[in-house]
Amino acid sequence: MKHSTLFITALLLALGSLFVGLQIGKAKLSSTSNPEQTIPTESLQQGPSTLATNLEQESQLLIGKLKSEIQQLRSELAQKDSLIASMQSSLGLLEQQVEIAYEEVEMDETAAATPFHDEPLTLSLEAVEQYIPSPFADIIAKQDGDMVEIFQRHHQAEIDSEWATNEEQSFQDLIDNHPQGHNLKIDSINCKQSTCEIRGYELAPQAWMDVSAGFQQLNHGRSVSSYSTLFGTEEGTLFYMLSEYKPDPEDE
Repeated sequence: MKHSTLFITALLLALGSLFVGLQIGKAKLSSTSNPEQTIPTESLQQGPSTLATNLEQESQLLIGKLKSEIQQLRSELAQKDSLIASMQSSLGLLEQQVEIAYEEVEMDETAAATPFHDEPLTLSLEAVEQYIPSPFADIIAKQDGDMVEIFQRHHQAEIDSEWATNEEQSFQDLIDNHPQGHNLKIDSINCKQSTCEIRGYELAPQAWMDVSAGFQQLNHGRSVSSYSTLFGTEEGTLFYMLSEYKPDPEDE
């Protein structure tokens, strides 16, 4: 009887312990599965996606800004290259004029020995505009000396039709066949008896410099004097050339 009582007591204690353990385990399981503490799947998915979208937008803005700055730099470099080419062209023409001036000084020894010299000839803008239009007249009005004298002789001379036609055609053919010819807009090619005048617009840097070099080859040994200038105006870059030639032996 005594042994039965102890056995029953131990069994009750074991059942009680088992019940308490089951209750504790149930409470922990309930706490772990609580929906209020569960992180929504949608939030996990939305966070990285939004971050990637923001990074992509910022990258596109930065790339666009860099492209714009690169385009601006290229434009500035192109403008500087054009300015340098134009300056080189003007420098080349200046060198030509200096060489011509030296040749004229050497040929004019008699005049250099004379103690008295007349003031160099000049023409007013109004006088020049009687022969050629602006803005080309502005160029001649700023010149003096031999160039103005030749200009005046040229426009006051009668026309030798045969000689003038042949010379004008030679100039036009050279321009048409020159690689830079399409970069010149000719305003006028005008020849008289022993002088020729060419004026027009330069559409690309260095074009007139290259073509006028061809004129020098064409006139080699024939030209007495030649004046060429390049001038920037609001209408664009214009050029002007005036040449005087030796008389044809057949006409002497």
